[in-house]
Amino acid sequence: MNYEDMDEILFSEPDKIKKVISGEEIINDEVEIEDALLEINRLEREIAFFKKLKSRRVEPLDLRMKKSNENIDILKNAILSCMEEKKTTKLEFPDVAKLSHRKKSGSWEIKDQEALDKHLESLDLISDVASQEWKYDKRKLTKLLNELNDNNNVPADAAEKSEDGVSLVVSFQDSVDAISKAAEVKRDSERWEKLSNTTGPAKPISKKEYDSLNI
Repeated sequence: MNYEDMDEILFSEPDKIKKVISGEEIINDEVEIEDALLEINRLEREIAFFKKLKSRRVEPLDLRMKKSNENIDILKNAILSCMEEKKTTKLEFPDVAKLSHRKKSGSWEIKDQEALDKHLESLDLISDVASQEWKYDKRKLTKLLNELNDNNNVPADAAEKSEDGVSLVVSFQDSVDAISKAAEVKRDSERWEKLSNTTGPAKPISKKEYDSLNI
Protein backbone atom coordinates (compact mmCIF):
# COMPACT_ATOMS: atom_id res chain seq x y z
CA MET A 1 0.00 0.00 0.00
CA ASN A 2 1.42 3.43 -0.93
CA TYR A 3 1.21 6.67 1.09
CA GLU A 4 -1.61 8.03 -1.09
CA ASP A 5 -3.80 5.02 -0.26
CA MET A 6 -2.99 5.40 3.44
CA ASP A 7 -3.90 9.10 3.34
CA GLU A 8 -7.20 8.33 1.62
CA ILE A 9 -8.16 5.97 4.44
CA LEU A 10 -6.86 8.06 7.35
CA PHE A 11 -8.07 11.50 6.29
CA SER A 12 -11.34 10.75 4.50
CA GLU A 13 -14.75 11.75 5.85
CA PRO A 14 -17.22 9.01 6.83
CA ASP A 15 -18.34 7.20 3.68
CA LYS A 16 -21.88 8.63 3.61
CA ILE A 17 -20.81 12.21 4.40
CA LYS A 18 -17.97 12.04 1.89
CA LYS A 19 -20.39 10.94 -0.83
CA VAL A 20 -22.88 13.68 0.09
CA ILE A 21 -20.13 16.32 -0.16
CA SER A 22 -18.93 14.94 -3.50
CA GLY A 23 -22.49 14.93 -4.83
CA GLU A 24 -22.65 11.14 -5.25
CA GLU A 25 -25.44 10.71 -2.69
CA ILE A 26 -28.09 12.70 -0.86
CA ILE A 27 -29.35 12.56 2.72
CA ASN A 28 -32.30 10.17 2.50
CA ASP A 29 -33.23 9.87 6.16
CA GLU A 30 -33.58 12.47 8.90
CA VAL A 31 -31.49 10.21 11.18
CA GLU A 32 -28.51 10.74 8.85
CA ILE A 33 -28.69 14.49 9.44
CA GLU A 34 -26.93 14.08 12.81
CA ASP A 35 -23.77 12.79 11.09
CA ALA A 36 -23.89 15.82 8.77
CA LEU A 37 -24.29 18.16 11.77
CA LEU A 38 -21.29 16.62 13.53
CA GLU A 39 -19.24 17.08 10.36
CA ILE A 40 -20.38 20.72 10.08
CA ASN A 41 -19.34 21.24 13.70
CA ARG A 42 -15.92 19.68 12.99
CA LEU A 43 -15.46 21.89 9.92
CA GLU A 44 -16.42 25.02 11.88
CA ARG A 45 -13.91 24.13 14.61
CA GLU A 46 -11.32 23.55 11.90
CA ILE A 47 -12.02 26.98 10.38
CA ALA A 48 -11.72 28.63 13.81
CA PHE A 49 -8.35 26.93 14.31
CA PHE A 50 -7.13 27.98 10.85
CA LYS A 51 -8.08 31.59 11.57
CA LYS A 52 -5.72 31.55 14.55
CA LEU A 53 -2.90 30.34 12.29
CA LYS A 54 -3.52 32.79 9.44
CA SER A 55 -0.92 35.29 10.62
CA ARG A 56 1.74 32.63 9.98
CA ARG A 57 0.53 30.94 6.79
CA VAL A 58 -2.12 33.06 5.10
CA GLU A 59 -2.59 31.69 1.57
CA PRO A 60 -2.76 27.91 2.18
CA LEU A 61 -5.05 28.41 5.16
CA ASP A 62 -7.37 30.65 3.13
CA LEU A 63 -7.73 27.81 0.62
CA ARG A 64 -8.43 25.26 3.38
CA MET A 65 -11.02 27.54 4.98
CA LYS A 66 -12.66 28.15 1.59
CA LYS A 67 -12.89 24.39 1.03
CA SER A 68 -14.30 23.81 4.52
CA ASN A 69 -16.91 26.55 4.01
CA GLU A 70 -17.88 25.02 0.65
CA ASN A 71 -18.34 21.61 2.32
CA ILE A 72 -20.48 23.19 5.06
CA ASP A 73 -22.72 24.76 2.39
CA ILE A 74 -23.02 21.41 0.59
CA LEU A 75 -24.02 19.63 3.80
CA LYS A 76 -26.52 22.34 4.77
CA ASN A 77 -28.13 22.14 1.33
CA ALA A 78 -28.28 18.35 1.62
CA ILE A 79 -29.99 18.68 5.02
CA LEU A 80 -32.45 21.21 3.59
CA SER A 81 -33.27 18.90 0.69
CA CYS A 82 -33.94 16.03 3.08
CA MET A 83 -36.15 18.20 5.32
CA GLU A 84 -38.10 19.47 2.30
CA GLU A 85 -38.53 15.90 1.05
CA LYS A 86 -39.88 14.86 4.46
CA LYS A 87 -41.96 18.08 4.68
CA THR A 88 -40.22 19.00 7.95
CA THR A 89 -39.46 22.59 8.96
CA LYS A 90 -37.99 21.95 12.43
CA LEU A 91 -35.84 19.18 13.88
CA GLU A 92 -34.01 18.67 17.16
CA PHE A 93 -31.14 16.30 17.84
CA PRO A 94 -30.67 16.10 21.64
CA ASP A 95 -27.27 17.38 22.84
CA VAL A 96 -26.30 18.20 19.22
CA ALA A 97 -28.39 20.91 17.52
CA LYS A 98 -31.78 22.37 16.67
CA LEU A 99 -32.70 23.00 13.04
CA SER A 100 -35.22 25.37 11.50
CA HIS A 101 -35.96 27.06 8.18
CA ARG A 102 -35.54 30.76 7.50
CA LYS A 103 -36.54 32.63 4.36
CA LYS A 104 -33.50 33.78 2.43
CA SER A 105 -33.68 36.76 0.12
CA GLY A 106 -31.93 36.35 -3.23
CA SER A 107 -28.61 38.14 -3.65
CA TRP A 108 -27.83 40.78 -6.28
CA GLU A 109 -25.10 40.23 -8.87
CA ILE A 110 -23.64 43.47 -10.26
CA LYS A 111 -23.36 42.80 -13.99
CA ASP A 112 -22.12 46.25 -14.99
CA GLN A 113 -21.08 48.56 -12.16
CA GLU A 114 -20.63 51.54 -14.49
CA ALA A 115 -24.19 51.18 -15.80
CA LEU A 116 -25.50 50.83 -12.24
CA ASP A 117 -23.50 53.88 -11.11
CA LYS A 118 -24.99 55.99 -13.89
CA HIS A 119 -28.50 54.79 -13.15
CA LEU A 120 -28.25 55.53 -9.41
CA GLU A 121 -26.67 58.91 -10.16
CA SER A 122 -29.56 59.77 -12.47
CA LEU A 123 -31.92 59.00 -9.57
CA ASP A 124 -29.70 61.00 -7.18
CA LEU A 125 -29.37 57.92 -4.98
CA ILE A 126 -25.70 56.97 -5.43
CA SER A 127 -24.56 58.74 -2.26
CA ASP A 128 -27.01 56.67 -0.20
CA VAL A 129 -25.16 53.42 -0.90
CA ALA A 130 -21.59 54.33 -1.89
CA SER A 131 -18.65 56.37 -0.65
CA GLN A 132 -16.85 58.91 -2.81
CA GLU A 133 -14.80 56.08 -4.31
CA TRP A 134 -18.11 54.46 -5.32
CA LYS A 135 -17.54 51.49 -3.07
CA TYR A 136 -20.96 50.11 -2.32
CA ASP A 137 -22.24 49.38 1.15
CA LYS A 138 -23.54 45.91 0.34
CA ARG A 139 -26.32 45.87 2.95
CA LYS A 140 -27.62 49.31 1.97
CA LEU A 141 -27.29 48.57 -1.74
CA THR A 142 -29.26 45.33 -1.38
CA LYS A 143 -32.04 47.19 0.41
CA LEU A 144 -32.13 49.94 -2.23
CA LEU A 145 -32.10 47.52 -5.16
CA ASN A 146 -34.95 45.57 -3.59
CA GLU A 147 -36.96 48.79 -3.28
CA LEU A 148 -36.18 49.82 -6.88
CA ASN A 149 -36.96 46.33 -8.11
CA ASP A 150 -40.43 46.52 -6.57
CA ASN A 151 -41.04 49.38 -9.00
CA ASN A 152 -39.31 47.63 -11.91
CA ASN A 153 -36.60 50.27 -11.81
CA VAL A 154 -33.40 48.19 -12.07
CA PRO A 155 -31.89 48.02 -15.59
CA ALA A 156 -31.38 44.38 -16.61
CA ASP A 157 -27.87 45.12 -17.88
CA ALA A 158 -26.78 46.66 -14.56
CA ALA A 159 -27.77 44.16 -11.89
CA GLU A 160 -29.54 40.82 -11.63
CA LYS A 161 -31.10 39.22 -8.57
CA SER A 162 -31.02 35.51 -7.85
CA GLU A 163 -34.19 33.74 -6.77
CA ASP A 164 -35.28 33.98 -3.14
CA GLY A 165 -34.74 30.75 -1.25
CA VAL A 166 -34.53 29.12 2.15
CA SER A 167 -31.48 28.98 4.42
CA LEU A 168 -30.80 26.49 7.20
CA VAL A 169 -30.50 27.80 10.76
CA VAL A 170 -28.29 25.54 12.91
CA SER A 171 -28.25 26.20 16.66
CA PHE A 172 -25.58 23.93 18.13
CA GLN A 173 -25.97 22.83 21.76
CA ASP A 174 -23.14 23.47 24.25
CA SER A 175 -22.43 19.74 24.44
CA VAL A 176 -21.97 19.21 20.70
CA ASP A 177 -18.20 19.84 20.66
CA ALA A 178 -17.58 16.91 23.01
CA ILE A 179 -19.89 14.64 21.00
CA SER A 180 -18.32 15.74 17.71
CA LYS A 181 -14.79 15.17 19.04
CA ALA A 182 -15.75 11.74 20.38
CA ALA A 183 -17.19 10.83 16.97
CA GLU A 184 -13.95 12.03 15.38
CA VAL A 185 -11.85 9.82 17.71
CA LYS A 186 -14.10 6.82 16.95
CA ARG A 187 -13.84 7.53 13.23
CA ASP A 188 -10.03 7.76 13.42
CA SER A 189 -9.90 4.47 15.29
CA GLU A 190 -12.02 2.80 12.63
CA ARG A 191 -9.77 4.24 9.91
CA TRP A 192 -6.63 2.86 11.57
CA GLU A 193 -8.33 -0.51 11.94
CA LYS A 194 -9.29 -0.41 8.27
CA LEU A 195 -5.70 0.49 7.39
CA SER A 196 -4.40 -2.38 9.53
CA ASN A 197 -6.78 -4.84 7.88
CA THR A 198 -5.72 -3.57 4.46
CA THR A 199 -1.98 -3.80 5.05
CA GLY A 200 -2.16 -6.95 7.20
CA PRO A 201 -0.18 -7.71 10.38
CA ALA A 202 3.51 -6.92 10.40
CA LYS A 203 5.67 -9.89 9.37
CA PRO A 204 8.65 -10.86 11.57
CA ILE A 205 12.00 -10.09 10.00
CA SER A 206 14.58 -12.85 9.64
CA LYS A 207 18.15 -12.58 10.96
CA LYS A 208 19.43 -12.64 7.37
CA GLU A 209 17.12 -9.76 6.42
CA TYR A 210 18.09 -7.86 9.58
CA ASP A 211 21.84 -8.28 8.88
CA SER A 212 21.30 -7.00 5.31
CA LEU A 213 19.66 -3.75 6.49
CA ASN A 214 21.63 -0.64 5.58
CA ILE A 215 21.40 1.49 8.72
